Amino acid sequence: MPEPHAGERAAIAAGKLKVGLVGFGLAGRVLHAPFIRATPALQLTAVVTSRAVDGALYPAARRASSLDALLADPSIALVVLATPNGLHVEQALRALAAGRHVVCDKPLARTAAEVRTLAAAASAAGRLLIPFQNRRWDCDHRTIAALLDAGRLGRVHSYESRWSRYQPEPQVRAAWKAEPGFNGPLYDLFPHLIDQALTLFGRPARVTARLLKNRPGSAAHDFARVVLDYGAQGPQVILEADHLDPFSDRETFVRGSLGAFGTRGLDPQEARLTAGELPGGPGWGEAPSQAGRLRLSSSAREEARGGADAARPRVGRAGQRRDASRRVSAGRGRARRRGLRITLAPPREAPARRARAHRGPRRRGRSR
Repeated sequence: MPEPHAGERAAIAAGKLKVGLVGFGLAGRVLHAPFIRATPALQLTAVVTSRAVDGALYPAARRASSLDALLADPSIALVVLATPNGLHVEQALRALAAGRHVVCDKPLARTAAEVRTLAAAASAAGRLLIPFQNRRWDCDHRTIAALLDAGRLGRVHSYESRWSRYQPEPQVRAAWKAEPGFNGPLYDLFPHLIDQALTLFGRPARVTARLLKNRPGSAAHDFARVVLDYGAQGPQVILEADHLDPFSDRETFVRGSLGAFGTRGLDPQEARLTAGELPGGPGWGEAPSQAGRLRLSSSAREEARGGADAARPRVGRAGQRRDASRRVSAGRGRARRRGLRITLAPPREAPARRARAHRGPRRRGRSR
């Protein structure tokens, strides 16, 4: 194993690893820098950007003119890449060759061959190469993981995850996102969807995919569906993103032999970061207004009633309905990240009006 880089040795002595951030657009400014700042063992030291860097938030950070200028600083031990997709492979190889650890925003590379090249370079350099998968900490994913770990849903046979939007006219935040080839949902949203599915279910037996370009004038594909097949005893996993879907946003549904869980809506953290909020503040990582629905079979309900939930008060007619709201813990840590608030639907023979896990105005009339 190669010796630690000079910056890494200094970091071990000082208790802080100095970080160089390449790119300060949405990803670098909103999704990377605040979490580097919130991690006591890290110090943002240099940023490659044409933008101004807020000295009040990042007092130790200086602006660097290029990746070469950043790598010329021997104190920097970790390089974080938040640059356009097409630059990831070349920049990661240069940082690894310079003896730096690398965290690279998604997508890591365009092809499996490029990923193997990067992995070989990291191994030869004795350095870490980490794809940035921040959506593993989204509240919906953490809640589903907690339900599966606890066996609440039984044997899972179906998992569907969609992240769609309605944009009849192609819209991009940056010019490079309009370039054909290395853009579109497969490279934008799907790294998150695929990573979440793999962390839940592991490597599939078979993968099929369909990519379409449905909007006139679209430079890249705007529809993607990937199906992960886990065999006769495993789940069928359907992942989808469609830029011409006015009815869906972010939604996930998982069904098993003992129950099912579904959730709609985006985790609130990115919106809060975009608004200027920093990680670790009051209520960080919680989604009080975002509810998922959990329905369990009769046998699973009886098992739940026999546990800690048996002491919960019953409400409604002759005690037929009970308060079924639950919070599923979704991990702890500095940010006190939590899962979704979920509503447990009543048995079918129970009265039609369901206990609610979140407050809000009641709808009039009966649903059909």
